[in-house]
Formats: sequence, C-alpha cells, structure tokens
Amino acid sequence: MIRGKKRNPIERYIKQKKDYGWQLKSENSENIIFEKEEPNGKYFQTFMKNELSFSSIFVIMYLIFIKSINLNYNVDFYYTVTSYWKIFMLCFANLFIIIFLIICIGEINYLFKHRVSIQGDKSEYIIPIKLVKRKMKCEKVVSITLLSLFIIGLSITIGANVLSKDKVPNVNLNLNLTELNDKIEGEIDNSLDVRKTIFAEDIYLKQIVYHPIDKKYYTDRLVKGRLDIEYFFSDNKWVLNKSFDSIYNELNEYSLYKEDNNSQELKNWGAKKLFIGENKERIILYEDRVLAIDGDFDYTKENIDKILKACNELKK
Repeated sequence: MIRGKKRNPIERYIKQKKDYGWQLKSENSENIIFEKEEPNGKYFQTFMKNELSFSSIFVIMYLIFIKSINLNYNVDFYYTVTSYWKIFMLCFANLFIIIFLIICIGEINYLFKHRVSIQGDKSEYIIPIKLVKRKMKCEKVVSITLLSLFIIGLSITIGANVLSKDKVPNVNLNLNLTELNDKIEGEIDNSLDVRKTIFAEDIYLKQIVYHPIDKKYYTDRLVKGRLDIEYFFSDNKWVLNKSFDSIYNELNEYSLYKEDNNSQELKNWGAKKLFIGENKERIILYEDRVLAIDGDFDYTKENIDKILKACNELKK
C-alpha cells in the first residue's frame, strides 16, 4: 500500500519516532511496534526518554510564565491593559503555553497506557494505530488553530491599534508646576504619554522646571522642581481595581504609602481612598479613576482644586 507522505498520519508519526531514534519493527491493522537500541544497558523502561524531556520543557516554560504573569499583574497590569499589543502578546502567549501544556500532559499520559519492553539491548514500544491517528489529528488541529488565532488576533490588534491612535485626543494638561509653587521659576520641559484601549485609558505627565540660567547643555541644566501625574481611568470595576493595585505596588517600591482614612485632605480630594507617601507622593482612588501624583509643592485646598480641574478636563 502506498501512502501519501504529506497526508498520511501513520507515515508522519513513524518519521517523528525515527527522529527520536525509534525504528519501525512491525505494523499491523491494530498496532505499530518500534524498537530502539539502548547502549550500556541503560533502559528507560516506561517512556520514550527524549520525548519526555521535550515535554518537560513546556512544563518548565508554563511555570516560569505563570510566575511572570503574577509579577506583571501585580506591577504592570495598568500598563498592559492600555496597550493592544501587550494584551495580544499576553493572551496569545498564555494560550500557546496552555495548549502545549495539554499536549505535554497527553504525552505523559502515554506513560501509563503503553509499555516499553526490554529485549536484550533493545527497547520496544507498542502503540495502537487508532491512538496514533487521533494524536496526529490533534497536533494538526492545534497547529491550524494556533495559526488561525494568531492571524486573527494580530489583525484585530493592528486594526484596534490604528483606530485607537486615530481616536486619541490631542491631550494637553493645563497645569504647570509654577502654578502650584510660585517659588519655582524657570524653563518648563513637558513630556506626555497617552495610552488608550477599549478597556482603559492612561495619561502620564512628567514636567520638569530647570534653572533659567544654567541651560547651556541639556545634561548640565539644574532641576528646580518636578511634577509627575499618572491619571488612569476605566469604567470596568475589575480593571480599575487591578490597575489600582498595580500602580500602588509599583510606586510602593520607591516610597512607603500609608492610607489616610480621615483627614481634611481626603475630603478636599473628594475621593474614596487616599494614600500618602513618604516624600509628598499621593495615590488617590475614585469610583472610575486613579490619580497618582508627586511633585515639589504643598497639597493645599487651592492646589488640589487646580489639579482636579486640570485632570477632569482630560476626560471628555
């Protein structure tokens, strides 16, 4: 019987086993039998050593990935959820690892269903043809599914990314550090980063005031004051809460924050929760937004009102 090498699953499986050192011994209507020389009398009596080692790689990859996911969700979730590219890579990587973990478990499952017998200096592996066909079909379906999901996900991500750039407003924070602290004067340098998806939006402003005289070289300019504002908002409660934890955990690495449950400043912010850092930092939680702020100024009622007015103008 002549088989089509590209299409016949039995032929492809035999080739796979040959790559691992297994030679076809015999084949009948029910089983395929392979044999493999084992030098120095070292036998792996229960499973094909190379394949188990290969499958173990995916277990290790999955464990590393899970640990990385936990770290990213605790620190960078608010950044991930505002980037279509990061959402795509996160989802696809997770799907990829999970699928191959399932394949790995399937491979290990053969350990308990099929035996490897020892005959002299050779190992013998017996597997039913029905299982081979099911296994090869599964691999083909998985490959096609992964490729299809990758193409679809990539297309959606590119389209969403293009549309989001078109819809991102020309944001301008109408607030200067010199308005919050009249003792600071000089050259103002602004940098603004806007990230937006259908799940959330994040605006980050970094403003530095330099000494008006020492500006011959950029690196030689003396900093007189700085203002950092992270303004995150989302209508999804779960996204908002996870993002708040993410922002809090990241900033808490640089400064210890303590919650202020009952003070005039909390009332001035009109917020649900207020967290005060060691060096004038603040994290303020509202129903649909998080405001993280740090700068060289005092949190007077007047300054708080200026900050809130400027931030509220950002969300149209």
